[in-house]
Amino acid sequence: MQESQVTVEGQSFPLAQPFLVIATQNPIEMEGTYPLPEAQLDRFLLRVGVGYPDADAERRDLEDPARRGAPTPRTVPTLIRPRRAPGHAGLALEDVFVGEALERYIVTLVQATRSDSRVTLGASPRGSLAPA
Repeated sequence: MQESQVTVEGQSFPLAQPFLVIATQNPIEMEGTYPLPEAQLDRFLLRVGVGYPDADAERRDLEDPARRGAPTPRTVPTLIRPRRAPGHAGLALEDVFVGEALERYIVTLVQATRSDSRVTLGASPRGSLAPA
């Protein structure tokens, strides 16, 4: 950063002034990476922790997959879209109704995994979206 250049695969590229570096860090999956030493950490202006959403926000994510940007039946490739068997009147996954009480229960279970000392790493908000 101080050198105003980046090096990619052994080739250096100068950066025009002013330049900005944005980096992300996943404190959970650091395999193959190393923590930055203090001398490099102090070059960043700020550090932002994202955290988890509150229970109401997490439950709202369960309500409408289209609103949260998740794949909908129209955008999921046909090969992986839940389908009814030919000539079968059964329900496809998107047709199953989940009431608000069940949504709240799911969120409560997922959030409990984050505070239980017996669990090393609790479920992310996506844990409540995953089909069983």
